[in-house]
Amino acid sequence: MLSGSSRRFDLGVKLDAYSTRVGVQTVWIVDHKLREFHVLERGRAPIVERETVQWHPSGAPHPLAIDVKEFFRNALGE
Repeated sequence: MLSGSSRRFDLGVKLDAYSTRVGVQTVWIVDHKLREFHVLERGRAPIVERETVQWHPSGAPHPLAIDVKEFFRNALGE
């Protein structure tokens, strides 16, 4: 979850550490203020999702799909 005070750090230094130092292939960053998911996959351009975010790991029979608007309504108690 992004916070205003750490936004730059989270999207820069921390993200780089996750992907290059630890080897994480995919990172989702949740921005509750803008109500969007940032999906960052190694070797691909970043994607900002405001409608539906999906993840289909290798070997899984079905993808995980999250309705972004519904997610934030539930998470923020609306």
